[in-house]
This record gives sequence, C-alpha cells and structure tokens, in this order.
Amino acid sequence: MNFMNKLSFAALTALIALSGQLNAAELQHRLGVGYSSTDFEALGVSFGYGNGIKLEYGYDFNQIAGMHVSYEQNKDGILKGDTFKLGGDIGYTFEFDEASIKPFISGGFYSYEENFYDDSGLYWGLGARATYKNFYIDLRQDFFEMKDQGISVDMEQFAVTLGIRL
Repeated sequence: MNFMNKLSFAALTALIALSGQLNAAELQHRLGVGYSSTDFEALGVSFGYGNGIKLEYGYDFNQIAGMHVSYEQNKDGILKGDTFKLGGDIGYTFEFDEASIKPFISGGFYSYEENFYDDSGLYWGLGARATYKNFYIDLRQDFFEMKDQGISVDMEQFAVTLGIRL
C-alpha cells in the first residue's frame, strides 16, 4: 500500500472513529448535481477520458467531518466510464453571516467500470465547499492509482457540484 492509500485509509478511519462523538445538533444533508471531467496517465502519456455528470449525496456531521456517496460518468466517443465513490472529508468550516467555506482533504473507496476495464480501491482528494444559506458549491480533485494488465494507470477526476442542503 503506497503513501496516498495509507493516508486515505487513515483519514477515513479517523472519520469513522470520531463520528460517534460529533455534535448531533449540526447534522446536515446535501444533495447535488454537477459536472465531472476524467483524465488518465499511463506510460507517461496523458489523455482526457471525457466529461459527464456527477450526482452526489453528502452528510456533514459537524464543521470538521463529512461523508459522501457519488456517481460520476465520463463519456468521450466510444469510451464510457462510471465511477461510484463512498468517502469522507476532513477540514474546517469557516462560518460567516449566511455563508461558509470548508477546505478539505477527502478519501474513500471507489469502483470504476468502463467498456474495456474495471477497477476498485482507495482514492484521495482535495477540495473546498462553499455554502450560502441552503445552497452549496463543491469543487474537488480526486486521485486514483490503478493497474490495467500490469500497467500503472493514474486517474484524476475534477468535479464541480451545485446543490442544496436539506
């Protein structure tokens, strides 16, 4: 297990361990839809793997910890890939009058399926979520390390999600 996988696993473990001690008064559901872009790098060659839609459900335990479940689809010509993620984020929410911003690190488990290849494992990422009243925008970049027929493949997904806090 490489350093990033260990870091993602440690962050997710910490989130789960702390979740029982978090303040129940600050629970917050999120539901959003957005744009996703996927890029790959293999054997030193980078290429775009298409754009698509992102659907997300999230749950903020408090100002520090949250979790999310998402589906992202990338499509470019005959290539079509689907990514399912279950993960968490840890950061700190800076609150203002009716707005807030939370820079965070994220990590979790993914399952990726496409026409010619399937993979699952751990991912990690960086992002920020801004809210105004009951609306939010989430920007994030997630990183994956995969193996395709013994060849290391690095995948990145960038996503912008707009949604509502319930």
